[in-house]
Amino acid sequence: MFKVPYRNNSDIRQAAAAFLNQYHPSREIPIPIEDILELRMGVDLLVSPGIRQVLGADAYVGSGMSLIVIDEEAFHSGYPGRLIFTLAHELGHIVLHREIYEEFQVDSIKAFLIFRRTLDNENWGYLETQANKFASEIIYPSGVFENMVDMEIEKRGGRLIIDESDLAEIIGYISVSFGVSRDAARRQFDKTYPDVYQRILQSF
Repeated sequence: MFKVPYRNNSDIRQAAAAFLNQYHPSREIPIPIEDILELRMGVDLLVSPGIRQVLGADAYVGSGMSLIVIDEEAFHSGYPGRLIFTLAHELGHIVLHREIYEEFQVDSIKAFLIFRRTLDNENWGYLETQANKFASEIIYPSGVFENMVDMEIEKRGGRLIIDESDLAEIIGYISVSFGVSRDAARRQFDKTYPDVYQRILQSF
């Protein structure tokens, strides 16, 4: 059984930082993932119906890592934050898993399904988790997110002072600034500031 190579959080953070250094060194947000893929990397984006029904996923990487096929319904969902994360996730596969995809010659839906059946659930979970973590590191560049949110927290009195109304404002700020949904912004805040988030939740 094929085993996905282990990558810890530090490895993935470093890979994301190296990628941004090469393709978007300014770290200006929101990160223009679609432009980076198409204009800088030469990756084609193809919208196709029925991908989610067949694969159980919103997109997949094919054609020698030079194509991302996106489910038509997901593409036109009206939730740009979801598309941004989907593209960043697939970018994670391109950056982290190129050798694996090339080894299994994942260049079509059929090849992707064969590839999926080759991995057990544990290894498939590793593959997807690594791509998810990479996506987060790209969307919320290390240092940039913390610096911006720290400033918003301090403007409202600091970590021990902010309340639920402050949190709602900060979540909205993150959502707009990074081009993500409010739910995604809330999860990232909780991940980065768990003590603050839990304190506010417990105060309800």
